[in-house]
Amino acid sequence: MANPNPYQARLARYRAERADPLEFFEVRQMLSGGLREVEAVMLQAPEDNPELKLKAAHALSQLAGQYTKLSEVGTLDDRMNAMEHAVDQILRGRAA
Repeated sequence: MANPNPYQARLARYRAERADPLEFFEVRQMLSGGLREVEAVMLQAPEDNPELKLKAAHALSQLAGQYTKLSEVGTLDDRMNAMEHAVDQILRGRAA
């Protein structure tokens, strides 16, 4: 008997495979790859298909916005880790 809802089965299998949260660099790689792919679609879209160009431009702007936010968060995270490390060093110096 065929599965009455194969979409739900595929979705459940995908979620089970992706149960672990993604690392920062994995998400950044996915976004940068998506940016390159969408740029290629936009540049290669035929002139007689302005709708495709518009959709690609919209996708490009969305991906670029998310990539920028992710980069800002990564920069802040790096700075916070450096400050925490510096505070730990100062406190260890006082305890010695």
